[in-house]
Amino acid sequence: MKREKAKTKKNRLPHFPSRSLAWTGYVTSSGVQSLVMGYLTFYLTENVMLSAAIVSAIIASARVFDGISDIIAGLIIDKTHTKIGKARPYSIFTLLMWLFTVLVFSVPGTSTAGKVIYVAVFYNLSESISRTMLYASENVHYKMSFNSEEQLDVVGITGLIGGIANMLVAIVIPQLISNYGVQKNGWTMIALVFAVPCTVMGMLKLFLLPETQNAGTTDTKQKNVPLKEIPGLLIHNKYLLIFLTAMLCKTIVFNMASSAGTYYYTYIVGDVSVMSTTSALGMVSMLIMPLIPVVSRKLGMKRFISYSMLFGAVGMGVLYAAPTNLGTLSLYIIANALGTAPFSMLSTVMSIQCMKYSEWKNGVAIDGVIASCSGFVSKIGAALGAVIIGACLTAGGYSKTLSVQPESAFQIFE
Repeated sequence: MKREKAKTKKNRLPHFPSRSLAWTGYVTSSGVQSLVMGYLTFYLTENVMLSAAIVSAIIASARVFDGISDIIAGLIIDKTHTKIGKARPYSIFTLLMWLFTVLVFSVPGTSTAGKVIYVAVFYNLSESISRTMLYASENVHYKMSFNSEEQLDVVGITGLIGGIANMLVAIVIPQLISNYGVQKNGWTMIALVFAVPCTVMGMLKLFLLPETQNAGTTDTKQKNVPLKEIPGLLIHNKYLLIFLTAMLCKTIVFNMASSAGTYYYTYIVGDVSVMSTTSALGMVSMLIMPLIPVVSRKLGMKRFISYSMLFGAVGMGVLYAAPTNLGTLSLYIIANALGTAPFSMLSTVMSIQCMKYSEWKNGVAIDGVIASCSGFVSKIGAALGAVIIGACLTAGGYSKTLSVQPESAFQIFE
């Protein structure tokens, strides 16, 4: 009897609120870092005085390295077996990611070549290494820390709290740029404002989110899958291919809007602080966050996400009709927020379902590799979004050295 009680106590899941808090803190930290990095192109062209073409080249070249580091990260996760878990140890990379983020926004005054090398090094350390390890481990950690029912419930909690935090940050950043962006070390201070609290929040899952044996995973024996067999396992996972394609398209569009936004408000609207007011409209998506698990169970994730993305596309069509009108811009922001929220919030659950399908079909678990595919596609989409905007600005004749920018430089917004 004592053995049974001891066994039950050992397998009992830790308190759900504390685990939800830990995961919400991490997701919020990661989301804020992505928002901050979305301003890197603007910082490098406007303050560091690098050309848009050079910045695009740095980001694009980093993605080549990502293609290697993501796969390596996934393989490392799959082969990791420590006392505190398979994915949990890699939470430490939250600290490193934010450290390198602050450094990449602290480019010293040196030659152009020196600036390029500096940015390339710390950008890769932040995105290609630190964020790669976090991406590769996060979904595995989630899968092994929450059971199947909890995985969907946590989405609503994380979406509401994390979404509010990210939206507030999106409102605050333009104000900080307007007030401190032109000051010496101003961008370093802006990055530090977010780095300190977000590092603490992101590290919560290292201490409060243990991996448990009864977290909804199967008992499939861990096998060492030969490297040459992994591509075939991925290609024959039809649900993974659909998921990754949708994620790529969504991330490209999102990051194009993020990269172009500051230029739009600076040169078209004429006041970057207005960005805070319109960005606040995106908070309307907070209203549906608690309903996402409920609606998803009712309609099914596939139908729910399809309907919501269609709604977002309609909003984009409205903006296309009148791209410089603040009214249509406001409608677009609301429609985009409501349209993309379900996909963003349910992406972790969909990734885990792809892991389970692969494990069921092939009899082996390659969770780390599948998770790294999600991270790789997200970063490819983010890079392509930034590169497309940089290429359009360059083609249009944009240059920070010009006192008056040519109209052609911003035709992308019209």
